[in-house]
Amino acid sequence: MATSIGLIRASVASRSSSSRHAALLTGSRTRFIRLAVGATTRENSHRSCCDSWHDGLVRVDELRYRIGTMRRQRPRVAFYRQFVGKGDLAFDIGAHVGDRTMLLLQTGATVVAVEPHPALQPKLERLVDFNRRAILVPEAVGSEPGEAELRWPSQGLPVASMSDEWIERVRASGRFDAEWDDRVVVRVTTLDALIERHGLPAFCKIDVEGYEEAVLCGLSQPIAALSIEFTPEYLDSTERSLRRLGELGEYCFNYCLGESLKLVEGRWLTPDELLLRLQACDRKSFGDVYARLVG
Repeated sequence: MATSIGLIRASVASRSSSSRHAALLTGSRTRFIRLAVGATTRENSHRSCCDSWHDGLVRVDELRYRIGTMRRQRPRVAFYRQFVGKGDLAFDIGAHVGDRTMLLLQTGATVVAVEPHPALQPKLERLVDFNRRAILVPEAVGSEPGEAELRWPSQGLPVASMSDEWIERVRASGRFDAEWDDRVVVRVTTLDALIERHGLPAFCKIDVEGYEEAVLCGLSQPIAALSIEFTPEYLDSTERSLRRLGELGEYCFNYCLGESLKLVEGRWLTPDELLLRLQACDRKSFGDVYARLVG
């Protein structure tokens, strides 16, 4: 009897010891798991903090870039505000990658960006997607609707032109040492057609590498303010463009050199005064003539 009781006690003690051992092992495993989970959590938290910190730096850098860009663009936007403002309509004929389109949009205007080159349209499409006041017209502008050949040199999209005469003049002068071998046939509309479709603009920027005269020949009513690009090699075409504007209304003129967006003259000029100024410009210069209706 005593032996049996002793055996029972020993068995109970053994089971109790085994249970305590198992509990200890279980506790150890639990503590280990907790420690592992804790370490993983801290690691993930650290990684998350690092990612957030990096993302924060990227956002700050992007913000600084945007603020810097806006500060640099302020005087350029202010330049266009003398011609167009909030709620107005503007045309950007020869929009290229949309740099002037963006400036015009920042005045608060709705902008019709007209660009025929297929390679440039995807960038303009993204701009249009980003801003509801931008409208893309994937066509060229000329004296009458139809089709025309657009030519440009390899790696030279900014000087794509539909004017064979302008191309020959700037090559002969040495301004560009290139061959306009790349070409594509594009659709052509007119300023009159664009006005019928979108309305009369307060301002129309025309930068089409020597094709400005043809663009103005497709216009039958005055626009309050316009700009046309000029190059000294092709001033006879600029003179004809001024004459065409004179047929539509009484205009006064000024001009900017290069991409400065700063009017050279302190007062607005007659067509003859302007031509004298342009003829005195350096032969390698270029710029934009600005025209505004008198009164």
